[in-house]
Amino acid sequence: MKEFEYYITYQNLGCYSLDEHDNAWSDLLLEATEFEATILENKIYNTITLWLMTEGESAKEVINRTISQVSETGLNLSLKGAAPEFVSINQLSELFDVSKQNIQAYMTGKRGKRKGIPPSPYSGVNDSSMWLLSEAAQWLRNKENHEIADSLIDLGHAIRETNSAHIH
Repeated sequence: MKEFEYYITYQNLGCYSLDEHDNAWSDLLLEATEFEATILENKIYNTITLWLMTEGESAKEVINRTISQVSETGLNLSLKGAAPEFVSINQLSELFDVSKQNIQAYMTGKRGKRKGIPPSPYSGVNDSSMWLLSEAAQWLRNKENHEIADSLIDLGHAIRETNSAHIH
């Protein structure tokens, strides 16, 4: 069994409120999912995010099982997405136990065996570029020989597939 840590966010389409005194909806979610979950609420955007850490044979299997269990609650929720699909320099540094400076050097090709991490699909200023988790993990493992767990690459691919299939 592999361990996975991921987030799934839902838009609250129901007529129940995210009031702290009415926890019936959160009890339903916690009872429905067999995994250990933390529920994060965003009252401004009316969203619910489940932060899950669980074990399974594959990331796709645990994500699909979570989505299925949430849909069986009968709560009127619309899947907004799973994360982390995209990661920043800071997140890459934390996930792969590589310093931020080394990640930046990999990006520019100043360090490493190959010419830079694949280009970011989303680039910004002041280190605000974002990379696909699956691509960055695969690149660091294949090109720079970092020990990257198969489960992290699997998670990146499963999240991307989930978001492509469910988010319109």
